[in-house]
Amino acid sequence: MEDKYNSEIIINTFRNTQYIEKSEIINALKDSKHIEIRKLLNRYNILKPWDTNRSCGKCNYFDIAEIKTNKTIDPKSKLVVTRPTNDPNSSNILVYHNWYDKYNEIREKILDRGYYDGFKLDNNKIKAWFVEYNLLKFGTQKTDNVYIEFDNANLQNLTKHKYYFPNKEILKNTHLSYQALLGALAVSLAYRSKFAKNDKNKSFNGTNLKTVGILNMHNLDLNNLIECKSSEQVDLIDVIWTEHKGKIIAVFEVEFKRKWTDVLIKFQALKLQCDYANDIYFIIVGKEPEKDYKLIREYINMENFYRDFAETKIKYLSLQNLLKVLELRDKQIGKDELNKYFFKSNLLWDLNIDIKDKRFH
Repeated sequence: MEDKYNSEIIINTFRNTQYIEKSEIINALKDSKHIEIRKLLNRYNILKPWDTNRSCGKCNYFDIAEIKTNKTIDPKSKLVVTRPTNDPNSSNILVYHNWYDKYNEIREKILDRGYYDGFKLDNNKIKAWFVEYNLLKFGTQKTDNVYIEFDNANLQNLTKHKYYFPNKEILKNTHLSYQALLGALAVSLAYRSKFAKNDKNKSFNGTNLKTVGILNMHNLDLNNLIECKSSEQVDLIDVIWTEHKGKIIAVFEVEFKRKWTDVLIKFQALKLQCDYANDIYFIIVGKEPEKDYKLIREYINMENFYRDFAETKIKYLSLQNLLKVLELRDKQIGKDELNKYFFKSNLLWDLNIDIKDKRFH
């Protein structure tokens, strides 16, 4: 039971994490001007990386970057626009929930009908203007028009969670801290874990990681285990979760330096060593989802990666979402419910959606 005792020591370190309550975030949104609101929506991860977030002043004109939108949009996407009101101290947040289908309509009726002909290309910006305060119009005289009627955002629904800040102990070694947390969470979920070979003998807050992650390569159910470069890459994966007989459930790479190629090469190596790889969750843990998400998807769609990950459960887990798991765990729910929350809720974001749906490519 040593691993369970030491996992609690690690988790207790994160219980001292500071945070901003949901109510405080809502008050900040209410008290800010429209341009600042847009920044707050990103800063507190209120909007997701696949949402389109813009601000529009009293001129009523704004634009959307087509190339960037193509790379991030998916069926869950929203279009959010922050606008000033007649009250100089108040702003409004407008939201359109069916942005994915509406954007496809814009492509079919406007972009595919010579929208850019005769224009000086401005990084393929799609221009639009508000004909009424909450009614947006896309189109020109030579194309059809597409209208979007916005709703006022419900801040209670839009802002769902508190926002966490790492404490001093975590900041001493952020990568190792979250690596240790993932190993400790495995114990809460009734899994066993393995740390990367270059980290397993390190200590976090006085706890040696090998007393929590007790597995090594030979404990893993790898059908094609061969002592080669591929197995060395697998041994370097930050954290691996397994069932008690060694079947791999999930693998994690905590990556803050955005070395996405290195991460994907490790994941590829595991696929070569395992004939049930499509059942495994390949999870990239990052701290800046608004930047990470789009870039990782671009890498996954590169020629040397996309075939390997087309049918793979490759996901992105933000630090904020990881810390939400701790909050739920502390409510003393059962391991089955915690497992369901971790793997089956919206906690993990799908990274290979472009491979499945080439609609905008």
